[in-house]
Amino acid sequence: MMAAIINLPLIVQIFTFLISSSVLLYYTRPIAKEYLKIGATRTNVNSIIGEVGIVTKKIVPFNTGQVKVSGQIWTAKAHNDEEIDKGAKVKVLKVEGVKLIVKKIDEK
Repeated sequence: MMAAIINLPLIVQIFTFLISSSVLLYYTRPIAKEYLKIGATRTNVNSIIGEVGIVTKKIVPFNTGQVKVSGQIWTAKAHNDEEIDKGAKVKVLKVEGVKLIVKKIDEK
């Protein structure tokens, strides 16, 4: 705006705008990122890893079943393609897409 007020050529006004915008963006981005906390919180999917659940539908080798973890029903696949019966306790190892990879917990 100041460049336009003092009647500088249009090309100078454009370069002034681009340079000042770049400088302001460079210095204000970290402040905005900290204020908005972008990427700082874990999602529900990540927080479910390590949780213990109960099998609600039998998991058979090379196929999926269902597991209830933290009150939610998830499609699950057994680690190492083992068979896990209904009612067994399992631990969530990782998440692949919308499926949980689980391992049976030995109840001894």
